[in-house]
Amino acid sequence: MLRESDLDLLEELTHLKNGSWDWWNSQKEEILSAKKELAGEWGIPIEKISDGDARWRENQKKSLVAMQNSKFNELLALREDAIRILSSEEKNGQALTLIPECLALCYAGPSISEEMGYSSLVNLPNQLMSPQVSLFLTVESDLEKVKSVFFTCKSASTYCSIFKKSKHYVWACFEKEVSEYLNSLLNWHKG
Repeated sequence: MLRESDLDLLEELTHLKNGSWDWWNSQKEEILSAKKELAGEWGIPIEKISDGDARWRENQKKSLVAMQNSKFNELLALREDAIRILSSEEKNGQALTLIPECLALCYAGPSISEEMGYSSLVNLPNQLMSPQVSLFLTVESDLEKVKSVFFTCKSASTYCSIFKKSKHYVWACFEKEVSEYLNSLLNWHKG
């Protein structure tokens, strides 16, 4: 049976072999830094802080910076990561509350090309990708429940107001994409 330190070493060697060690090491340093911060705040030993709690803290810090700098596509990616963190800890109820904000950021917010200043050259519509739609449906497959949370979510309302898009427009975009995603799955199974 492998010990946790053996698994860490194996993970590190895998990243070294794949040429992604620098990225992996920076992620580990962020988690360690967040653990130290949380241990100090909570007054408990660093060993008692979970990686999930540390990843959550880092995600929230980065989200705040992205929001302050109006980097809405970065904020969308961070919110999706937060959903993955919560989902991996089987906290789908909490993860569900982040989906409306993701939908508003995606469909009402500026496109990546607009955010980068290329809107006059490239006009790509905002849309989710299959993994994102799949993630949202994994958290909650009942679209009526997602719709109810979406239409009562204040942060989604705020983003829609900022970007001058209606919630009905955003929801229609999401429903269309879910339908396309589910149809592609059916066609793949038939194929």
